[in-house]
Amino acid sequence: MRKNHLFCFPHITYLTSHYSFIICCARQGMDVITDMAMPNMPGDKLSVELTKIRPDIPVLLCTSFSEIISEEKAASMSIKGFLMKPIVMKDLAQKIWEVLDKS
Repeated sequence: MRKNHLFCFPHITYLTSHYSFIICCARQGMDVITDMAMPNMPGDKLSVELTKIRPDIPVLLCTSFSEIISEEKAASMSIKGFLMKPIVMKDLAQKIWEVLDKS
């Protein structure tokens, strides 16, 4: 993947901006796993932008220790799932199922 370019799955779409990614995910009915430590747009802001377009979008936000975001704050922002790092694969799988069950 080239720097500063994003891909949108399941149909691979070459995107050149975070705005394009937001539109792509929201319109194509995609589920999103993001992180607070993302370039140009932190995961909480990405989640807010996605839910403006599609309020029911399943978003799972991951983070390490943060004074900025908590599970309660994430829930108040309509983020469907929250997971602290380090992430154990079993916990990730369980949380994905929880998020999908909510949507």
